[in-house]
Amino acid sequence: MTCVVLPVRHVTLWKKILKPVLILQYLLPLGVIWNILISRVYINPSGVGFSVNYKAAIPWANVSLLNLFHCIPCVVLVTIFFIVTIYGLTMLEYRIKNVERYLAIFTLIMGLQTTMYAVTQIYFAFLAPSIPSIRATMVLIAFNIFDVMHVYSPIALLISNWELRNDIFGSKRQNGG
Repeated sequence: MTCVVLPVRHVTLWKKILKPVLILQYLLPLGVIWNILISRVYINPSGVGFSVNYKAAIPWANVSLLNLFHCIPCVVLVTIFFIVTIYGLTMLEYRIKNVERYLAIFTLIMGLQTTMYAVTQIYFAFLAPSIPSIRATMVLIAFNIFDVMHVYSPIALLISNWELRNDIFGSKRQNGG
C-alpha cells in the first residue's frame, strides 16, 4: 500500500520502519499466547497422534479472545488499506487496469478471510459453551481459514506476476542472446 500511496517516499519509509516492523512481527504473537506460556499444558494422546490442551492460569484470557483482539484491528486495517489503495490507484495518471483488478480482488479476498477467521474466534471466545454442537465444524473451519490465510499471499503473487512464475518454475524466455 505504501508504494501506491507514497510512491516517492516508499523506499525511504521502509528503510526507517523495517526493524520495528520485524520486532513487532515476533512480539505480537506473544500477546495471544502469553496465558499458555504461564499455564499448565497437557498432552492428550489421540490415536497415532496427540493434541495439546491447557488449564488457563488466568481464566478470562483464553486464546480465542486474545486472538480476536488481534484479529479485529487486522480486519479494520485491511479494510482501510483496501479503500486507500483503490483510491490511490484511481488517482494515477497512467492507470493499469489489470493490476488494479488483481489488487482489488486479492485485497478483498484477504479481507474476507480475516473477517471469517474473526467470526470463528468470536464463536470460540463467546458462543462455544452455549452452542457446543457446532464446535467440531468450527474447529475445522478455523484451521482451514488460518491455513489459507497464510498460503494465499504467495499464491496470489504467483498468479498475478508472470515474471515471478517464470523465475520460480524455471520457464525460460528467449531474449536474443
